[in-house]
Amino acid sequence: PTTCFWSRAKYIPFENFWCAVYVPIAPPQRTKMGPQRSLGIYIAYESVSIIRYLEPLTGDVFTTRLADCQFDKENFLSLG
Repeated sequence: PTTCFWSRAKYIPFENFWCAVYVPIAPPQRTKMGPQRSLGIYIAYESVSIIRYLEPLTGDVFTTRLADCQFDKENFLSLG
């Protein structure tokens, strides 16, 4: 059986690590007409409601709330 964890908003199986994730841009860095989300790579989870993602252009690792993210489970990104 597949190992997984449950959140009120989403069901994310562990095998979807390294898939594309769209995370919200913080209000001070975004504009009304600009993009509202940035692309990242889902790499790990810290708790049921917090995930870690990698910013592909810089290689930096950040955390965000799982409920705020949109996952593209069919798209697996590479670095660079």
